[in-house]
Parts: sequence; structure tokens; C-alpha cells
Amino acid sequence: VSGKEVQAIPLPLSTARESVAFSPDGSLLATTCLEGIRFFEPASGKQTRLIKSPRTFDKIAFSQDGKRLLAAGRLTGIRIFSVPSGAVEYTDASPTGADFFRVCFSPDGNLILGQRVTNVTVWDIRDPKKPVKILDYPHYYNADSYADAGFTEDGKRVAIPAWREGVKLIELNTGKESPSTGPIGRTTCA
Repeated sequence: VSGKEVQAIPLPLSTARESVAFSPDGSLLATTCLEGIRFFEPASGKQTRLIKSPRTFDKIAFSQDGKRLLAAGRLTGIRIFSVPSGAVEYTDASPTGADFFRVCFSPDGNLILGQRVTNVTVWDIRDPKKPVKILDYPHYYNADSYADAGFTEDGKRVAIPAWREGVKLIELNTGKESPSTGPIGRTTCA
């Protein structure tokens, strides 16, 4: 790794650049903008799509298969878009997206995680018309140590940074802390 800039993608002035995300295969770069979400081919810098929204998104994340994009915003709530079509697959227009600083999919794409200053919330979205909140875990975020929650590699637990307490592992099937009995594998927030 040289740290040398290999390419710059000129973005329109309206691009808010609050959040950017690469698709897992590296073929797309998504970025928030005042009009919604822009997609670019990183190799050429060419814009391939604009998903329009009347309000801006603050955080975005691709699913591990690259077929969906999770977006959350102060005024937009949470939405999941189909990357190939741009269609909305899931919308929560309530103000629950208001203060997420981290959003992500579980490894299998069936769950979404939203991390706020005060809690970590996980929803089961297998039926997008009836999402089920399966975890709402209180969490104190220390602004001096920016640390992100994430799913364990098997998707059965959530690792939550706990200021002065290390990392808490929360079992998603019970909502209770799990004793750490060895390596947990890498955590992922696709």
C-alpha cells in the first residue's frame, strides 16, 4: 500500500458526500447527494444512476451480495433500494433514522442494524412489509472513541463496543449478553 492517490472522481457540487460506500465487488461507488444517491463506476468515474429523493440520506451501506443499498437519514428514516432497478424495497418513513451514525446489513441480508449514540437496534426485514424489531440494546457511545457495532460473521450475534468495558456480544435470539469463550471471528457490517 503506497497511500498514493490512484484516481479522483469529480462530483457535482450538489453531492453532499456525507456517506460513500463501495459495492462488495468494487464495481460501484455510491455517494449521498442533495438529490438522493448517486452511483458511479469507480474505474471510469462515470455516473451510472441517480436515485432521487426529496430529502438527503446521511448513511448508506451495500448488502454483501451488492444487490441492495441501505440508506438512513435525519428526515428520510430508513430505506432499502434495489441496486439493479433503483426501486424501494423497504421504507420506514418515521424519524427512526434521525440519528444513526452507522447502518449495515447482516451477512445473509435478512437483518439490518442501526447504531445511535444511545442504542443499537436490529430489525428482521425478511418481510419488508412487516419488519420485526429483534433487538434494541442500550449503548453509551463515547464521542472520544468512534467505534462501530457489527454482526459476527455467522450473523447470530452483534458485537457492540462498550466504553471502558471492551466489546459486548449480544445473542440475537435472546437479546442477552453472551460470554466470550474465545475468538468470535471477524465482525462485519456489510
